[in-house]
Amino acid sequence: MRRGIWRARPITHLGQDFVAAFTTTDTLPFLQVNYRLDTNWSVYGEYAKGIYVPDISAFEAGTQTTAFPKAETTTNYQVGTVYYADHFTFDADLYYIGIANNYVSLACAPPDQNDTCFVNNGRATYEGIEGEGTYAFDNLLGLDVTGLSMFANGALMRSVAQTNLWEPNAPFWTAALGVLFQSSNWRFSIIDKYTGQQYSDVTNIKAYELPAYGDLSASIAYMFANYEIGINADNLTNSRAATLITEGGTGTDPNTSTDQYIFQAPMSVMVTLKAHL
Repeated sequence: MRRGIWRARPITHLGQDFVAAFTTTDTLPFLQVNYRLDTNWSVYGEYAKGIYVPDISAFEAGTQTTAFPKAETTTNYQVGTVYYADHFTFDADLYYIGIANNYVSLACAPPDQNDTCFVNNGRATYEGIEGEGTYAFDNLLGLDVTGLSMFANGALMRSVAQTNLWEPNAPFWTAALGVLFQSSNWRFSIIDKYTGQQYSDVTNIKAYELPAYGDLSASIAYMFANYEIGINADNLTNSRAATLITEGGTGTDPNTSTDQYIFQAPMSVMVTLKAHL
């Protein structure tokens, strides 16, 4: 049983406070079944329910609160498989999440159109397929490369509201590629993560469709005695792709729009020194 409590303190007019509260409860079952097909291969299935009671900070606005928000509830299903061998591991799964009272962030109604409000847009469905594989090397072109591994993962997703429109800030797909190395003294990694195209609005206007973008990062560290020195670099390609558009509530005309664009941070490098006591 999960219980959520929500309290509001909207101001009806200057000098007068209004205090109210409500409690919501729900039973949250969870079931997991595993079956081993072989010593190194298994399949599984999961079922679970969840609940989220929106916190008051998500609903603060200049206008008076007149109704308590409904709790967001989820019903989750997932089936998958896991396989591993001497040098190779792989896992994949299919998932389905049904959501009731799905909350999305939008520009508030006038006179608060410059603020962001959370709106209940009814039911939504999140479903997809995802997988990941890793290969560990011990010999490459006649060289001993014990500690070297490569991985790749990816997901194809469908995230839609009850209107069949795509949910905001939900990418169509994601992917990642990486090379990892670790020895007694050295650690190294280079990873490229990709985020597929997505919408920043609930009506799927073309102006709010963000293209796919990547983030290439690398790190290297050397350990000696009780110390470790490392260098981490993020966004090596210095991509400045847009990652979010916050609607300003005045349309898509660039001459009058007050939309706010959030971009990837430029390339950054950080050097660290650790002492293990």
